[in-house]
Amino acid sequence: MILLPLTLGTGHTRRTCMLKFLVVDVPSAYNVILGRPTLNAFQVVISMYHMKIKFSTPGGLGEVQGDPLQSQRFYIEAVRKGQKRSSNEALEETPSYKRGKDGELEEDPEASRGTRPKDLEGIDLEVITHHLNIDPQVKPVKQKKRHFGPKKDKIIQAVIDKLMAAGHVEEIQFPE
Repeated sequence: MILLPLTLGTGHTRRTCMLKFLVVDVPSAYNVILGRPTLNAFQVVISMYHMKIKFSTPGGLGEVQGDPLQSQRFYIEAVRKGQKRSSNEALEETPSYKRGKDGELEEDPEASRGTRPKDLEGIDLEVITHHLNIDPQVKPVKQKKRHFGPKKDKIIQAVIDKLMAAGHVEEIQFPE
């Protein structure tokens, strides 16, 4: 963090405040990002529609007008300067799909072998298993059953079946 003076406005409607800036060395489309502390220090009123900010100064009302064309040019230049992926860098594999009997896309089980959670090895279950921090002394509360239409029920059941087959969820029984 460094302390720098920031001046907004021109001429007699200019205002300067000393502000803390965090300097980072990363590619960005912006030279500076002014957050809420900065806007509060200048008591700025923002108009996104007009691309303008206004603030009070001893010499009257100051304003800073944005320029959309210049902003677009800076953004395009920043994107062009961005890091490009090298051509020999490995890309992440995506599962293959094939058309089923009904014409819908289905995942090809042969192509996705080894990508299911139960097929993965080498990661300790303590690391990848989520546990809720629940007091065992507290009695569970039964939620009101939500009713959906028959179409929605079939979709929900299909998703639950997929999650159970993958080993992400399991059925449990709560006492009434």
